[in-house]
Amino acid sequence: MTSIRDRLVRVLSNLNLNCVRGFEERLDPQFSALEELFKSFRGEVADYLKLVILNAISSYQLKMTGERWWNTFSRVFRDRELGDLLEEYSAFLERYKVRLLPQKLRRVRKLWKALSDLTEGDLRELYEDMLSFRDLVASSLGASQLAKTVVFSVKMFGYASRIAFKRFIPYPMEIDIPVDIRVKRISEVLFGKSLSEAKVISLWREISTESGIPPLHIDSVIWHLWGRRGKLRISDLPKDLISECSEAVLKELLALIGEVKELAN
Repeated sequence: MTSIRDRLVRVLSNLNLNCVRGFEERLDPQFSALEELFKSFRGEVADYLKLVILNAISSYQLKMTGERWWNTFSRVFRDRELGDLLEEYSAFLERYKVRLLPQKLRRVRKLWKALSDLTEGDLRELYEDMLSFRDLVASSLGASQLAKTVVFSVKMFGYASRIAFKRFIPYPMEIDIPVDIRVKRISEVLFGKSLSEAKVISLWREISTESGIPPLHIDSVIWHLWGRRGKLRISDLPKDLISECSEAVLKELLALIGEVKELAN
């Protein structure tokens, strides 16, 4: 009998990157929040990207869901004149009384030293070389390249850059999946319990290699489908996404995610 893990590899192998891109751009509320922010952002493109990066490294131990956090961030910074970005973002964290505020402010100040002088051209180059962007964030924070907030910052920087530069660049295969609670629960079903975070990352790396889909793009698919309340049906998906991805493949993916959720509960 084929394992759930191998079935997932097979389904992912039948998805193309345009299909996965559709999941991100049509279904991910975080992508939508960044789109809405960009539409009414009054500052420079570089300022928009820097704000997104600062928010990405602060998106942990939240008092609200990630979706609501990014919608709040988007709403606060829309359609307004901005002064000093570091001060403006620090005030945002203070206003919402985030958990671990002193720690987050220190991290923001550390990274700001590396970001402050970057131009739009510099950021475009980093979008074209996201491994260098990851290394910049990790070294600035004194963190591992595998750290969840580091790889998550790559994901959100990739989203924001795709919007700002109107160009889709796939995430590198070398950047790993951020191991949050959803990924941990799925991993327990696929691989077994009591695994270290490093082992979980390694096992998802194998799935990525076998399926040909970069880990951050796999994260986009499973993160959205796992997070939906109730059973997600094919009719709930946009028609253009269904045609892009193949209805048969999507039905198999939805059934598989539903099976994993039941086993995890």
